[in-house]
Amino acid sequence: MALAHVQVTQRLSILRCCQLEQNNNSNWPSWVPDWTVAQNSLFGFHRSHSRQPSGHTASQTQYVGADILEVVGIECASVSAVSYVSSATDMFEAFSSWTPGDLRPKSYPGGGSLFDAFWEVVTKGRVHDRYVRNIDFPTVADLRIRCQAAMAGEDSFEGFFHVFKKELNTDRTWLTSTYEGYLCVVMSEPQRG
Repeated sequence: MALAHVQVTQRLSILRCCQLEQNNNSNWPSWVPDWTVAQNSLFGFHRSHSRQPSGHTASQTQYVGADILEVVGIECASVSAVSYVSSATDMFEAFSSWTPGDLRPKSYPGGGSLFDAFWEVVTKGRVHDRYVRNIDFPTVADLRIRCQAAMAGEDSFEGFFHVFKKELNTDRTWLTSTYEGYLCVVMSEPQRG
């Protein structure tokens, strides 16, 4: 079950729930992360459940064969742009200003479109496409449609982000971009470079 979760979510956070930190076994494979550090809260969620620029980036996993799980994860990048955001509208305006033109056909370094990557970062992956049993989360397609409506003045960004109100603490939120093309949302002001 844990491997299926890792494959679907591209995240290793499920391993924290497997009580690995209580088993101080020196025979664990070298790829098992050290999760003996206490969990803290970020955006109202435990750090293990949040999208962060380091330590919790999406991982690529592949079950190679008997007892071998290949995991590749953390990517280092240099911050190129920082914008304090106090609303979902601010987030989209900052994002749009960094990437002029039509965002939909542009690709994201991690795969997929830049437009969809923006929603992945802002919602921290909490979309119905990933968590199909959660009917409160919108689909990426819904986010695309409503964003286009907001850009046309027919909807508002705040209107369709009400589901994420607790996660998006816009009192202390910065949207960042990197020279390598990655996006990130953080709660302490980052510096360029």
